[in-house]
Amino acid sequence: MADNTIQKMAVDAKLRNMLQKVPDDHDGFSQRELAEKAGIHRKTIQQIESQAIGKITEYIAQFLKEESKE
Repeated sequence: MADNTIQKMAVDAKLRNMLQKVPDDHDGFSQRELAEKAGIHRKTIQQIESQAIGKITEYIAQFLKEESKE
């Protein structure tokens, strides 16, 4: 379990560092390109995106709920 957490943290750091170096005028990377550059499987990129979208959706729903109370 601890090894999985350490591996996830390393992948997250590697992706974050790579994305910080992207020029402002870059159109972005495909999942395949990200996976190749980070040295991980494309499925890992899909999981990261799914989790991020889920968190954003939850945040927006909570925000809208709070806004409607006011």
